[in-house]
Amino acid sequence: MSHVFTLTPDYKLLLENGYGSIVEDEQFEFVMSELNGKAILWESDNFDTKEERVKIETGFKKIVADYHIEEHYQTLLYVALAEYDQAWLNLDIIWENQSSKLRAKELAQLLLLRRSNTKNKSIEIVLKSHTETVKVKDKLLSDWILNQVKEAFETGEFPIGMFGDEVAKLYNGDDTPFDFETKPIDVNRLETAANLKVKSFNVIRRRYFTAFTLNLCRFLNATTTLKAAPNKNFSDMQLCFLFDVAVLFSWIIDEDEIESPKADYMSSLLTNYLKH
Repeated sequence: MSHVFTLTPDYKLLLENGYGSIVEDEQFEFVMSELNGKAILWESDNFDTKEERVKIETGFKKIVADYHIEEHYQTLLYVALAEYDQAWLNLDIIWENQSSKLRAKELAQLLLLRRSNTKNKSIEIVLKSHTETVKVKDKLLSDWILNQVKEAFETGEFPIGMFGDEVAKLYNGDDTPFDFETKPIDVNRLETAANLKVKSFNVIRRRYFTAFTLNLCRFLNATTTLKAAPNKNFSDMQLCFLFDVAVLFSWIIDEDEIESPKADYMSSLLTNYLKH
């Protein structure tokens, strides 16, 4: 369930800085006259309840007051929400792809492990939850589990659609349309998949968190008094503002774990991002 924010931002600033539909010069005055004084209903899939919405609204209002840019509250909140929703949309897409790669990698490693067991030695299978660990040491049982996986893979009798594109490629290669016929395992494909580089969720999340703050910083520079000095990317006040917004939007989960000052933490994050 999504929740709706009601905002009356400065439409001129939004349009001039790339937020909203592309408007031709000759249409600008007409569009401005149409939008003037009208509220935007921003529906966000990332906030599910009234309590979450109120927390963001009241928290953001306090932050802009702390940095003496209260007049930009509505516009900055619009930009923050737009950037936040876009960041999570991109993050979900990228993570789905990385999850598919990880699934293919682990499946390939499992199949190769069974194949490499030429001396038919016992293979121990370990399954863990948050609270328990189960070890399958019995050879007959572990062989049966691994054989079930192998046979299901060879015959295509596994949830290919649920497992994602990378597992489908592992089974079928780049062939289209998809071929469900029983086929021998392609060891080269397994070895390639077993060595796939997969980014962790935290690495991907940090990248989109940084992009969120950088785009918000650019809007600050372009539209508010909270600006960086000439020839500088950021000011300490901007960095502290961005840190506080990141905490409010839960990009930073536990600020007490961050030992460096706010400005230093954000400067390091943004500088490293810009280097790449």
